[in-house]
Amino acid sequence: MTAPSMEAERPQKRTWKYKDAAQAYREANGDPLYTMVWNAQFDTLIANQTVPFCSRGMAWILRTANGNLSPCCVDNMPKVDDRDAVPRRLGQGDLAAAIGCSLATASGLLRAYRECGFVLPETDGIYPNPCMQPDVFGALRQNADVNPLDSSKTSGLENPLQPFEAWRDAFRAQHPDHAAALQRIDGEIERLN
Repeated sequence: MTAPSMEAERPQKRTWKYKDAAQAYREANGDPLYTMVWNAQFDTLIANQTVPFCSRGMAWILRTANGNLSPCCVDNMPKVDDRDAVPRRLGQGDLAAAIGCSLATASGLLRAYRECGFVLPETDGIYPNPCMQPDVFGALRQNADVNPLDSSKTSGLENPLQPFEAWRDAFRAQHPDHAAALQRIDGEIERLN
């Protein structure tokens, strides 16, 4: 006697109605990382009153832009059928309401995000900087001898990070009191050994 086939009992997967919109978004924006897989976590982070406004504000920006397959902050996913609403562009007031802060605080957050390059400046709306991720990860490439992935070039610079020894020597030269303390500690370790 053979076991019954499990194929007949397996439920059929529903197709995701935003698949084409997601593919178009990725192709139009240089295949960026987007946040849809983290939307539930971002929603929890945004609602958590114990997390600082600066973290919750950035989570809101990523959630409402990338998480909604949009280059700017909008209130929902793109309209793909008659049941969907047309996305509405969100602004500073929406940010303030979502994270529970004043309009002045939201304004300060957006100004700081723009100064840091997290949000594009001088735009009619809140646009997260799509070029931020490659530059941030590109700056972390520091083990070219060990890891071939770390030798890839993203910014045209050889390596924006100094080797640790060069940083350490420069730090010690700029902070002689710390260097003297380290020498005392090293001497005490030698004496005890």
